[in-house]
Amino acid sequence: MPFQQKSSKIPMDPQWLTMDPIRKCSQYYPDKIAMLALLRDWNMEFLHQTLVDQFITITVLKLMKKDDIELITNKFPLGVKILFNYNLQKWQKQNPI
Repeated sequence: MPFQQKSSKIPMDPQWLTMDPIRKCSQYYPDKIAMLALLRDWNMEFLHQTLVDQFITITVLKLMKKDDIELITNKFPLGVKILFNYNLQKWQKQNPI
């Protein structure tokens, strides 16, 4: 039996690979506006583009663990990491999967 690729929500065409990340997100992650609103509530909207570039959605935020936070925020100062971690953990408790 020949190899069959499993269907995916992400198209595997060359144009998609070179497409602007914001355009990708607007097509595949309709909750990016909700995520921006959440980050604004935390006074951390400057993280939005970083999260969008890494395809982080509201659902992914609900699943994130401490190690994931470190990977996402590795280019930011310690204070930003601590505040993001605090806000995310508090929000995750209020918004379980």
